[in-house]
Amino acid sequence: GQVKQVLKLFGDKVQKGDILAVIHSPDFGQAKADFLEVQAKLELAEATFKREATLYEQKVTSQADYLEARNTLKSAQASYAAAEKRLHLFGLNTEQIGRISREQENGEFADLMLCAPQAGTVIAQNISAGMIVDTIETLYTVAELSNLWVWCDVYEKDLEALHQQFAKNSSLPAVVCVSAFGSDRFEGTADLIGNVMDAQTRT
Repeated sequence: GQVKQVLKLFGDKVQKGDILAVIHSPDFGQAKADFLEVQAKLELAEATFKREATLYEQKVTSQADYLEARNTLKSAQASYAAAEKRLHLFGLNTEQIGRISREQENGEFADLMLCAPQAGTVIAQNISAGMIVDTIETLYTVAELSNLWVWCDVYEKDLEALHQQFAKNSSLPAVVCVSAFGSDRFEGTADLIGNVMDAQTRT
């Protein structure tokens, strides 16, 4: 679809569920329209089956009519479940799906709200108002930065000592010092040794 509005930018802190951007998506609008159609068919099938079941119990209608109504209901239920699942894939929850019928006339029927999947910081933004986006594109990256991975190169000569320590303990205390932060020491845990040796640096 086409990006209608960008609400969160690179560097912004977000909470889970915050709207990052609004995308006008014909596919999303069609999915909602399809859902309303199968919902109406399901309601009709339920009413028809209820009527036929009552008539069948009273021996007013035939078994064939009763079975046909039951099969129609099962088919409608399957179509409804498929349409509902498709909307879940667009990120809608059950409450939002329940409000679709009231959104048909508000001019935002095909607007997809792109929401943050978790709390954190926007560390990558590949979206701007007016651009056309596809489902395979990564529009935002939201990272929780209170805990970080640190990857470092270890010399080949130090591997034996590390392996011996890992054999005794499943993890090792570690301290990271970075020139950008002067004398600050960042405590952490070494919990993994990689499996690949760089042929040139022997690390």
